[in-house]
Amino acid sequence: MAKDFFKRKEKKYVLTQQQFEDFKSLLEEKMARDPYFVTQNNTIYFDNDNDEMIVNSIHGTDYKCKVRARHYAGTAQTFLEIKSKIYGTVFKRRIILSIDQYRHFLDTGELPDSQIARELAYIFESKALYPKIFIIYNRTSYKSKDDLSDLRITFDERLRSSTSNLDITLDEEMTPFFEDPRIIMEIKTKEGMPPWLVNYISSQQIYPQSFSKYGKIFTKARKAILEFV
Repeated sequence: MAKDFFKRKEKKYVLTQQQFEDFKSLLEEKMARDPYFVTQNNTIYFDNDNDEMIVNSIHGTDYKCKVRARHYAGTAQTFLEIKSKIYGTVFKRRIILSIDQYRHFLDTGELPDSQIARELAYIFESKALYPKIFIIYNRTSYKSKDDLSDLRITFDERLRSSTSNLDITLDEEMTPFFEDPRIIMEIKTKEGMPPWLVNYISSQQIYPQSFSKYGKIFTKARKAILEFV
């Protein structure tokens, strides 16, 4: 059964293609392939006319929040979720919808009843949210070999986006974010990283950085508009 609540720490890193290949070689030895090892993640972010959600996320300090729908290409489900970050800890609350239920929600605002659905309905109405941007990337996922550990490492390639195509099932009319191949690595865990991982990252001089996909794409688009004007 899919989980509807997550709590964890996330650290992000931007890797070159060679760093990615080297890291994957290490993880093939140290970790296990996730049951969903390779996926295409299609995500719609919701915002309003003032871009309130992303502006607050970029400039906020202790509390950040995004509302999004995520669909894994080739599946029949969509996850509608609230992703919050409070003092560095990430919380996700989500409901699972069929594609038809998701489209019905976009048309009518109606959701199957649950506590999380009521939270979503309230934030959509109070913030006047609607689909604002479509972001796609291809993900490779590893998990800990230890069933007692929640460590998970993901690599996201081919980051691309569209504001004209907002159909969560269609990979069309997308604009690449990076000019040269870059891979976004995320290390996710409620616990600390194991020593072998800390030592490898340190030896390769790979450093964490802030990288919100929606935030980076939004900022790049705003900069291009200002430069054009």
